[in-house]
Amino acid sequence: MNSKRLVALTWQAGREQGLIEFCQPLRGFRVGESGGYYDGACNSNLEPAFWMPLGWAPNSTVCAVT
Repeated sequence: MNSKRLVALTWQAGREQGLIEFCQPLRGFRVGESGGYYDGACNSNLEPAFWMPLGWAPNSTVCAVT
């Protein structure tokens, strides 16, 4: 395996782990509570938990709670 491929695989594994940690109900609440924006980073398996705290629907437009 060449080094570029190894870097890409390592990056992807890190991103996936980061999304598992990010796409949690409390994080979704904190992002909204702080006026942050959600840009759709969570995949379809993780997104419902992220949206859950404020009753947002996964297919809603990007929004922030202010």
